[in-house]
Amino acid sequence: MRKLTIVSNAIGDPGAKHLADVLRVKTTLTNLSLNSTNIGDGGAAHLAGVLKVNATLTNLTLRKNGIRPEGFRHIADALRSNATLVRLDLLDNSVDGKTHMLMQEVWALAVRRKDALFLYRG
Repeated sequence: MRKLTIVSNAIGDPGAKHLADVLRVKTTLTNLSLNSTNIGDGGAAHLAGVLKVNATLTNLTLRKNGIRPEGFRHIADALRSNATLVRLDLLDNSVDGKTHMLMQEVWALAVRRKDALFLYRG
């Protein structure tokens, strides 16, 4: 399996943790889309842990998941060491001023990789 899409299914933090556990060992998935799955900051933290070690995931969409600044920070930290993700969509989550600055820093890192596209909006 190379693509997994889950939409409008409240898997929450526990579901995100199970997915993260699988993604740590499953090396063929390239596209993961979790829209409106209510993963929140905890789920974002679990997936950020995957981004630090997974070398095949190139597209990650996490729209409308109630991710707040804490979750954004976990993702931003993971992106510092991830060299494979080229598209990250975080639209329609909660962004404050500090998060905006953090995501600008992540964007600056992505620009160096010329093929990366990071989308976010609160």
